[in-house]
Amino acid sequence: MKKNTILILLLNAGFIYAQDATQIIRHADAVRGPQGSFQMKVRVVSQRPDQDAQEMTLETYVKDRTTSVVKFLNPPREKGKAMLMVNDDLWMYIPGSKRTFRISPQQRLMGEVSNADVARVNYADDYNAKILKQSEKVDGKNCYLLELNAKNKVSYYRIHYWVEHKTYRPVKATFFAISGKPLKYATYTGYKSIAGETRPTVVHITDGIKPDWKSEIHYTSMGKRKFPASIFQQSALPELR
Repeated sequence: MKKNTILILLLNAGFIYAQDATQIIRHADAVRGPQGSFQMKVRVVSQRPDQDAQEMTLETYVKDRTTSVVKFLNPPREKGKAMLMVNDDLWMYIPGSKRTFRISPQQRLMGEVSNADVARVNYADDYNAKILKQSEKVDGKNCYLLELNAKNKVSYYRIHYWVEHKTYRPVKATFFAISGKPLKYATYTGYKSIAGETRPTVVHITDGIKPDWKSEIHYTSMGKRKFPASIFQQSALPELR
């Protein structure tokens, strides 16, 4: 009887531990972007030693944590393109084409930035989380070190994620391929008040194999906004304005 009681207590402790990890990720998601429906403008910069820096400007309309539309604004050759993400599915529209076509969330948008990096802010629902370390110092900040393992076919197989105590602000992350090799490293900086909360406005990304391949995601504006449900479907992408 005593052994059974101890086993139940241990199982319950493990459940609470997992719940705590999920709550930490959910809080960190809320730091990265508002709850519910919102709009954000994003500038992506890619730098490699063998070519000139490249830039792209996008506008993302987020319906909820699982549904969003990305509109391409600049450079001119990209203008008019649009992406729709619903759950794990992603579609692209290119001006002049007769229909949308399916693409992968893992596919590179520019440099080290993937399609999903600009279309989705939803780690809590996409990954199973556990705490690897309750406290680890990163850049002078006390952080939780969490491991995130993909539930479905999302962008990254596994993520190591450092989240600051108390504030739940993301500090850095390592993204892994299914092979276990690091795909890229990210740091979250430029914290300032945007869309009613203190959020990171710059994500610095370094390639996991070639450290001189670097990209940045700049969140230049963000605000809550309601959208008609009709824009979040494939047939609406050619008419997106």
